[in-house]
Amino acid sequence: MCFFFFSICLAGKNDEKWQKQNGSDPEMSLAVLKDKRNETAHNPRIERGWCCLIIDELYELTIKIQEGLKLVVLGYVVNPEDKEKIEREMDRVFDNTRQKIHEIGKGGIGAEVFDEYQREIDFTKKMKLLEEEGFPCLKKILEKFKSINPLNLITGTSSNPNIPVEKIYTEMKLEGESGPCSVPIEEILNHVPHYDHSQLLLIKGMAGMGKTTLVKKIISDWLSKKDDIKGLSDFAILLYVECRDSIESFKDLLVAFFGDVHQKFQDNEIIDVCLAHKCLLIIDGYDELNDKSSKLFLDVLTLKKSRKISVIVTTRPEFQERFNNQVKSDYTTVSTIRLEGIPKEKREEFVCKYYAVLGSGSSPLQSLDELLKYLRKTKHTMHEVWGLPLNLALVTVLWMIKPEVISNITTEAELYWQFYLLSLSKLMERLAKNLLTAHLPLSVLNARVQQFIEKLCCESFKALQNDEINISKSTINHLSNSFSRLGLPAEELTGAFLEIVTTSQGSFHYSFPHKGMMEFMAALYFPVKLTNQCWDQSVNTATPTKIFEMLLGGSLPENLHKYQNMLIQMISLLHVGDGDQIKVSEEAKIEALELLVKSGCERQRLRAKSLEEYQM
Repeated sequence: MCFFFFSICLAGKNDEKWQKQNGSDPEMSLAVLKDKRNETAHNPRIERGWCCLIIDELYELTIKIQEGLKLVVLGYVVNPEDKEKIEREMDRVFDNTRQKIHEIGKGGIGAEVFDEYQREIDFTKKMKLLEEEGFPCLKKILEKFKSINPLNLITGTSSNPNIPVEKIYTEMKLEGESGPCSVPIEEILNHVPHYDHSQLLLIKGMAGMGKTTLVKKIISDWLSKKDDIKGLSDFAILLYVECRDSIESFKDLLVAFFGDVHQKFQDNEIIDVCLAHKCLLIIDGYDELNDKSSKLFLDVLTLKKSRKISVIVTTRPEFQERFNNQVKSDYTTVSTIRLEGIPKEKREEFVCKYYAVLGSGSSPLQSLDELLKYLRKTKHTMHEVWGLPLNLALVTVLWMIKPEVISNITTEAELYWQFYLLSLSKLMERLAKNLLTAHLPLSVLNARVQQFIEKLCCESFKALQNDEINISKSTINHLSNSFSRLGLPAEELTGAFLEIVTTSQGSFHYSFPHKGMMEFMAALYFPVKLTNQCWDQSVNTATPTKIFEMLLGGSLPENLHKYQNMLIQMISLLHVGDGDQIKVSEEAKIEALELLVKSGCERQRLRAKSLEEYQM
């Protein structure tokens, strides 16, 4: 029977089988059925009334096909019993077919089902819209985030180039939380399974350890479609947000990255369309959360309860407990990786890359070989210090501009101090040539700059107190107005220590290049005040505790943990400054150490040589 049926379907155009009477032409009916199928499948606009008409036509075609097949097939069957059996089976098959068509016509294209089908069509169109118009905008914006700042604000306010991270990225040491188990960067996404709604990845590391450099490496690889990190190219969307930013919802984040295309979506539709793709979100700097970015983080945790979105978060170790408490209350599990900086066997490679990038286009006066000899000489005494990419970057800049100070650097605090002095001296050089300040005596210029430094240090402490790294626009305006009245170029002053950061929303703010730098400036306020002859006359004697209380507007808080890094910097400054402008009493140094102990600092955190000397 099957062979006979196909012989009919393959009949030639002039074959007599085409000449059957109406109702007995199965091949013609099958051809019409095929045309209807094609017409339906390729119709760009499907309306309910048109669907009903198609259903009716299909119903009629099955009747014609049934009648035609009976006429042809049964005509070849001789045995009456076989003929009856075949006819009964054909009737059963076609009755079932027409019953299914009837069910489709009755309920399958009802208003609710048809509306759902229409929504699916519209959703598919929005998916295509996001891919064609939104994705190019996303990649263009991410290009801005794949570069790093070389921290050479010392060169002036208008010369602060960005370096593509791929030019200086060097292998970093990553370890699992459960023990000294190395985690190759190639395997990092295995710790944030996309199928698990409740799990996210936390990367923790000290200030300057390279957390931001690591995530920028991920961004760079995604943009260039590299396969170095397994599974990265599987993500259709990559989103990045710095917690210092002012984005307060996931929708706002999408609006920032997808440009004007978001206007073609209604309500929260862009969220659904975005998360219909495989999406990776990187949240950099949990320890820098502000009021707005805290809302964004909560929004993301809520989304993860029901949506497939892979999330990577970076933070400093001292904020991990707060992080764990927050996400566990939201029933989220955390996979943790420790970032241990650059391995000792890779540090020279990083310095060579950094040196090459900073010296490109010019002829550096200092030999790279001498810098490498210094690093090898201090690799034991400065082992932990040189593990931080930030510190290696600072020492490279110092070597290229002021190499004579390198031999004096034996602690991390001395490194920061020398970089500060270099920034200050470069600022003074520029002011001496500036039209607004060239006429001022050096002593007057120096006094006014010191006033600015003191105010900036105070603002740095306030930012630390408020868990921020940005300096508010109102504060910048106040500082600018104050020093403009003194005849100082405000842009030069702020530009010597702060950078202008453009947010993903297109706005900008002033920020320290790194939180470690901000903590250093906040710490500098203490020795400045301890040696300032204009100390508030209402206070008989300046001490670290009294300065602390004055900054806080009252008594010391019970928990000084959030100020721990600043206190380490401050104690180190009290020591390294003995050979420079800062000279304070031994009593002040001991009192500062007591504040550090009160913050809960463990002995192993006292990395600076000066602190160890205090305890001897």
